[in-house]
Amino acid sequence: MIDIKFKEKINLFVFLFSLYISTVWINFYYLSSMNVDFFFYYDYINYFIGGGGEDFNSGHGSFYYFLISMIFKSNFEFVTNLNVMTILSYSVQSINFIYYITGIVGVYKLFKLYKFENSLILLSLTVFNFFPQSIYMRAVMKPEIVGFAVFPWILYYLDLYKREKNITYLFYSIPFLIIILTSKPTIAVMTVVYLLIFYGFLIKFIKPKILIILLLVFLITLLTAYAESFIITSNHFFERDYDEKYDFIAPFSVIYKVSFKEIFSKPFFDYEIQLNKYSTHANSVINLTILDTFGDYFNQLFDFNGNYFSRNRKDFFTTQGESFINKYRVIKYSGPYGLVLETNLNLARKTVSSILTILFYLVLAFLTYKDNKNKNIYLMPFFGILVLYIISLGIPSPNFNPFLGDTFKVFYYSFLISITFLFVTVKVLEKLKMFKIFFVVFWIATIFFVAGHPKKIDQSFSEYLVASNQHSSFCEVNNFLLFENELLEKIHRSGNSNKLRTDCNKQSILRVKNADNNYFGSNGQECVIDNKINIELREKSYCIVPIVSYLSADDNNSKSKTYPYYSMLISMLAISIPVFQLRIMEKINK
Repeated sequence: MIDIKFKEKINLFVFLFSLYISTVWINFYYLSSMNVDFFFYYDYINYFIGGGGEDFNSGHGSFYYFLISMIFKSNFEFVTNLNVMTILSYSVQSINFIYYITGIVGVYKLFKLYKFENSLILLSLTVFNFFPQSIYMRAVMKPEIVGFAVFPWILYYLDLYKREKNITYLFYSIPFLIIILTSKPTIAVMTVVYLLIFYGFLIKFIKPKILIILLLVFLITLLTAYAESFIITSNHFFERDYDEKYDFIAPFSVIYKVSFKEIFSKPFFDYEIQLNKYSTHANSVINLTILDTFGDYFNQLFDFNGNYFSRNRKDFFTTQGESFINKYRVIKYSGPYGLVLETNLNLARKTVSSILTILFYLVLAFLTYKDNKNKNIYLMPFFGILVLYIISLGIPSPNFNPFLGDTFKVFYYSFLISITFLFVTVKVLEKLKMFKIFFVVFWIATIFFVAGHPKKIDQSFSEYLVASNQHSSFCEVNNFLLFENELLEKIHRSGNSNKLRTDCNKQSILRVKNADNNYFGSNGQECVIDNKINIELREKSYCIVPIVSYLSADDNNSKSKTYPYYSMLISMLAISIPVFQLRIMEKINK
């Protein structure tokens, strides 16, 4: 019998290693700055680095973007035309990683309330590191990662109050509530609806005087946070730019309409075609949910052709030949669907991701029936879908594109489905007993396949990885484990035939910049005119480097701006509460 403490240490190591692998995988294969929505939010970054830009597209909470901009600004000295998108990407993913860890710790604390074993929680978090929605949240510059960071803590403190009836826990939850309610309107509405339904009854246990104080503290704090966002963005929180493509209302049938045949026969999304062509998927919540939960129907992550997940995919099945695995590491298979595997492996990837979604919701339905006391956890994704459905019906205003159907992206409620997925995973792992490790290995291998692996050996991509690694916080570790590992080289030959090495000190970048005075870019004179930033072009991608160079040369020229000091204070308070919670409770209980 393996000692419990030893098993926990092993699972902790497995979790930490999986966290490292999944993080560098995202770092290398996904450029956050190439996401289709990146420049919708870039006005926040431009504003905080001093490039002006007060014409914001939304009134979202700005602290998340402020943190990213500060990381980006700290790397100004290394920015060139060749690496600016990479540096921006690492700035986003570094902050996302911090929020992700915050959420992970919150989930751990929450699951401990449910009496799950440490080893099971750690193993479920290992699985979660490779959950597509988890990867999506960490990869892009969008506030859903903020929702994931704080929502588990809200549930944790509300559950503590429900169990112990100590009013202090409700006060502890307020900073986390403020952060999530100022992050993004859809996240805020989903949170409010969910909490009112499953935790609204707690109000009856609060004394009237305490309730009034609690509400006053909450409202004053929330309204002050909203006021700060308005001062910075000049937009109300629920305000959004008008887009005629979304000036439609979804049919009521969108919630129950389904076509399983088209899910498997037509799983691909073509943005250019679907700008003006109706599809079954766009008008079916069920279809979109099945295609997008474990896959990437809208081509935003694994199948986005502007990034590296979708490139250099290797066709590793063949119906020809004599040996089972030939010298090119291609597998011979001539059984059922062999031709599909040989000629259309991406269809197989879509099929696998759809099957995973169907299996997940079948298990979810079974657990909801058998474990009714935890239905509040199992039903989380459906609250996300419900809110998006109400929005698609034109409440409070039309916001649906009948050609795309992207109002129902699973990513919009990823912070909810993530907790459900983790809870279901723990329950499944409990039943698997000695087969848990096989499940985890199979799961990770499956997600790598869905994401586009294995890859062809490619020299240019290998050189990009070496260059990208310069900006990674794990640079030295990556060199030791990945880029300069002789054992790994024997197992899988690298495309880096030139034996390029990563300069973790970035001295080579500085030498290039010092030797080349023209790193301002070919459009520099258009972006900075008469020693002033061109207001009309400041948010164009080709103006990032000229503006950064201009700001680096003379920081006094940067436009005055308002920092989100109040949101910073709330965030610091939220972080400090779990850290000092035990000490505070000891003093209160004396």
